[in-house]
Amino acid sequence: MIRKCTYFLLYCIHCSLSAIETTDVVTKTAGLVAFWDFVKREPNGLHRFTAHVPDGNVSDYPLDAINYVKEYWNLGPVATYADFPQMGRGLFGNAIRIKNETSINVRPLLSVSRENIHNTPLDIKGSDKSLTMVAWVIRESGNHAIAGVWNEGTDILSLTGPTIKKVEPGHRQYALFAGLQYTGTSTGHLSENGVGSFLNAYALHKSHTANFSPQLPATSASNVLDTSWQCFAMSFDHKKKEITSWLNGVTGQHWLINLQNDVFGKACYNAYMQGYFAKLPGKQEGEDESYPKDQYYNPPEGTPVLVRVLSQTANERVEAHDFRYTRLRITIRDGVEVSRDLVGISANPWWYPHPIYSPIDMQRRSEFTIGRVVHSQRTVGFTGWIGGVAIYDRALSIPEIRALSNLRSATPIPTPTVAIAPSITPAVGNYQAPITISIENHSPGTTLRYTTDGTRPSATVGIVYSSPFKLNSTTTLKVIATGASFVPSQVISYTYFISQPALSGWRTLHGLPPDGSQDLSNPSSDGVVNLLKMAFNMAPNAGDLLQSNTTVLATNGKTGLPRVGKDNLNRLTVSFVRLKDAKNRDITYNVLTGEDLANLLPLDLKEAHVEDIDTDWERVTVSDPTVTTKRFGCVRVASASSLMETRN
Repeated sequence: MIRKCTYFLLYCIHCSLSAIETTDVVTKTAGLVAFWDFVKREPNGLHRFTAHVPDGNVSDYPLDAINYVKEYWNLGPVATYADFPQMGRGLFGNAIRIKNETSINVRPLLSVSRENIHNTPLDIKGSDKSLTMVAWVIRESGNHAIAGVWNEGTDILSLTGPTIKKVEPGHRQYALFAGLQYTGTSTGHLSENGVGSFLNAYALHKSHTANFSPQLPATSASNVLDTSWQCFAMSFDHKKKEITSWLNGVTGQHWLINLQNDVFGKACYNAYMQGYFAKLPGKQEGEDESYPKDQYYNPPEGTPVLVRVLSQTANERVEAHDFRYTRLRITIRDGVEVSRDLVGISANPWWYPHPIYSPIDMQRRSEFTIGRVVHSQRTVGFTGWIGGVAIYDRALSIPEIRALSNLRSATPIPTPTVAIAPSITPAVGNYQAPITISIENHSPGTTLRYTTDGTRPSATVGIVYSSPFKLNSTTTLKVIATGASFVPSQVISYTYFISQPALSGWRTLHGLPPDGSQDLSNPSSDGVVNLLKMAFNMAPNAGDLLQSNTTVLATNGKTGLPRVGKDNLNRLTVSFVRLKDAKNRDITYNVLTGEDLANLLPLDLKEAHVEDIDTDWERVTVSDPTVTTKRFGCVRVASASSLMETRN
């Protein structure tokens, strides 16, 4: 017996340097509430696992072994620490195993009772509270809870009868899951009321990553297990009202789509639409006036990050609008929004506008559990190894979470660093003039690339950023940071709406003086001056002014000089391209006709036939009511600084 204990002591000394170093990274990260490494124990008594806590804490939260089926249904055996095999090594020196028990009456978990967490730092709840939760695990199977203050309750399936010992609703605050409906993702979960969301039985406020953790048998060889740790993390920032999930230090925007075909998404969809309907006058089709207002789910939208035209007719346009947290399909008829439909919700980050549920007493409460949560369905849930669980009372920064994730290699192995996403100024918004874009690199050694045509930048796609540049018109700017020793950063996508007066923006595009002094110049010597090339869409791109262009507008044309002809009543007709009113503040178009060039009178364009070309341009055709054998017509184009006519 003495020889066996000596060997164990020598083994711990041999591995302790690495364990101490990794433990220090966790405990010295600001905001620590508790960190269980499954090494630290009570010195006396039951020798239960305890947490590293800040100096001065009244409790170090010892973990009790509980079979919750025994506690709630009075079935099955009493749990002991023997139900949690130990690895004897790990990132911090030890790990516990959550097994796939075959009996429905055996569901052991490790627990800190409500009496021992109520109103302590671990009881994170209420307004103005943020948190981060991190767990290092090797996932064998399952998609349920790793740890948290989370109790699903025993009444979800109305389980009653002589075997039930405690019938109670769930009392949920915060927890970290291994996926839920997306098995293997890192999923952060909060509740604002301790029970369900959006009239659903389950709490539905949660974020999850797009990437998945692998599955690995818990009985794999030691060298395989030692290099297979995964880092699950979630954070809640109460100032941003965002839940964000991380897997191995990687996060990023992730969308939940096909909402009405998803068991959880359907409830969220209804919560959004009911909130939207309630803002409109009168009762809308599909509106439920009894729907509780505190369950509406309407994330802030403001200016879209991206707008795409899906279809368009003469008086109706269907657009896709991407916002920070929502994707909408909006129908606009005659310039007025007539309907909208929710087609996507941001699953990471998730907008969470509530405080964390705050139990008013210990009867409306949940314990803190590791490995499982109390669940009326008594499913197995997550299985595998858990090597550490840490709770912080603030939202950790990106570098801090990545530093904790990098601990997952028991023997430090160089791994590529994820490049930090660049910053772009100015902020997204509506601008009345060209803007200068500056991009800041936060990862020395990386290269910034950007695109302005909607394509996704990469290490080989996009323009290398070297200095600030101008945007003269509405543009979606996408930026990425890449480097040989880095994992590419998240792509940052900003849409700038630049609605400067069309003529002044066009002058800027072609490098013409802003005062209009070159509007009547004719650089290509084709007889068509600059102003007319602008007015009739003949020079939409930089450099077009130098190209000769005397083309007359085709029957269904989009660009060209005005076309003059006759209609079937032998009347003079004039067709020309015109900027739409919404895009045009400084150019006027008038059609004049007469029997000679010296006596031309304007026609009333209210009777003109107008056809859409695109979002900026339209085609106008007007007929002269006077029928004679000789008739002249022209289009007069004028700006504040110049005037020009095309005569036919």
